[in-house]
Amino acid sequence: MLSYILPDTEKSELMDAVKDDGLDRLLLNGCITPYFQPIIDLYSGSPLGYEILTRGCSPLESATKIFNKAKEERRLWEIECECRRAAFSVISRLPAEERGLKYFLNVSPELMSDPGFTHGFTIQALEREGLDPNHFIIEISESHRSFDYGTLEDFVRHYSNQGFTIALDNFGAGHSSFSTIISVNPHFIKLDRMVTENMHENAYKQLLVKSMVSFASSVEGAIVAEGVETWEELECAVRLGVRYAQGYLFSHPTPQPEKLKAEVHERLMQVIRKYNYPRIDLDETINNLVVMPKAIDAGTLLCESVDLLFKRNRSIDHIVILDERKPVGIITRQHFYVSTSGPFGYPLLQKKPAEVAAKSNPLVVPNKMGLTTLSRLAMERMPEDLYDPVVVVDEEGKLIGSVTIKQLISRAGELEVKNAMGANPLTNLPGNRSIHKWIDRAIESPPFTVIYGDLDKFKEFNDAYGFLMGDELIKLASSILSARLEEISPRANLGHVGGDDFIIVVNDLVAEDGLRKICEDFDRERLKLLRPDDAERGWYMSTDRAGNKVEVPLPMISLAVVDSNNLDIEPHPALLGQISASLKKKIKEINSRTRYSGYLKERRVYTSL
Repeated sequence: MLSYILPDTEKSELMDAVKDDGLDRLLLNGCITPYFQPIIDLYSGSPLGYEILTRGCSPLESATKIFNKAKEERRLWEIECECRRAAFSVISRLPAEERGLKYFLNVSPELMSDPGFTHGFTIQALEREGLDPNHFIIEISESHRSFDYGTLEDFVRHYSNQGFTIALDNFGAGHSSFSTIISVNPHFIKLDRMVTENMHENAYKQLLVKSMVSFASSVEGAIVAEGVETWEELECAVRLGVRYAQGYLFSHPTPQPEKLKAEVHERLMQVIRKYNYPRIDLDETINNLVVMPKAIDAGTLLCESVDLLFKRNRSIDHIVILDERKPVGIITRQHFYVSTSGPFGYPLLQKKPAEVAAKSNPLVVPNKMGLTTLSRLAMERMPEDLYDPVVVVDEEGKLIGSVTIKQLISRAGELEVKNAMGANPLTNLPGNRSIHKWIDRAIESPPFTVIYGDLDKFKEFNDAYGFLMGDELIKLASSILSARLEEISPRANLGHVGGDDFIIVVNDLVAEDGLRKICEDFDRERLKLLRPDDAERGWYMSTDRAGNKVEVPLPMISLAVVDSNNLDIEPHPALLGQISASLKKKIKEINSRTRYSGYLKERRVYTSL
């Protein structure tokens, strides 16, 4: 292989001898330059890391031109090595906080046939620059027409054995996607931009993404949506449960890793708060669990002082390292003593800054995150990080405190018991205690919508069909409301007040299409609970409250809808109840005439009690 570090005079002479505009001229000019594009965590709004991309200079400006030329000249591995050298050189000079992020390194499976790739170049190059392979993800492109899957598995095993995490790129654009997933068993699955593009307008794409999110979760993987360019695409990704995203919406590739612009980060956090918020009591925020840990400023403590601190105070389990009050690392007792173990571990580290022994990429979450969301995030970490405390910050990213996994598990268990005790035994839906909290929260943070649901002529149905069928009718209403809940709004909560009364509290305004579909679903599905002759007639015989035999219309559901647009005051929950009672009476009268389920939305504006 050529050496490209030459004196300027020799370099000039050699350049004159290179007559073509091919790879030699590119290499001798030092034109191979790494560019970095952020991959954003859609739970916290912070970067997971960066994908490393390659740029050249005329006439080989793009990575596509460079690697096509390399294939043509059978110099693919040579160019691959030069790209890695250039990237590692830039990363090694970054601040410790940025070096501790994840870096996605593209590797073409075409290298599998090149004898050079097994020589351990990547791990050696990392060691020379003082970089940790745990911070690098090998990203395998899935855009080729055919693989030798046995060789591909060897290829993946080669990198996994060296400590690298594996990602599968371009999922959905290749020719053997699922076969490749089976062979690669990736930690990250990157959805191709053709899947992400306009997915908010394509129900089929949304179903695909939702199923991939579920699949990735079941195999302890994560989905990355590539090519996100609009806020609509991003909001759809967050709603579907996608964990990470990458695209021009956040940043174009840049020669140095860059943080998100303030205005982009703020809008991103608005989207995250909209969809990742407490939905039931079990999802209460983690605020009341947070405890302030021992925290130090970066560069103020040596490892020998950390050792003394841990030994003198057994209650200190971890130390958070700060930079201008923002967490940049965490030292756990266990990790510290593993790092300093062995005959040379402590002597080598004792006089070095404490952050050398820190984990530079701890799980950092906002204080308003729900308990169950945090539990899921904590359990998705790598095995070596699984029981590390979680660092909690305010909206400015400044340290509030930390939550241990013991606290998290203990509180989740307590809330699960309380939630089960408060749930309706027939439908298992949250009861009045939860409903009161939802309404209070909605009133405090408009816009909101409250939807009251009631079954019409339920007593008469009970009398004619019996209490067991009455229970089945309540369960039918519950299942229909639950099935349409996401369509009404991802921010909707469904509760069972008791008997045949339900309530939906939404921290948003809702479109009427979802309400219409609830009514249509109920009128269709109710027929399965009725005798065939009653269903065909459209009525049945029962006893009214005076004891008289009467014709009763088929069961219907009435929905009374109140939203904050009609309230120019901050309402008391009692006012919402008063308005809804009036609406329910009117919609029941309408339903009785039409003999179909329906909804009625309050149009009047209330300016005072």
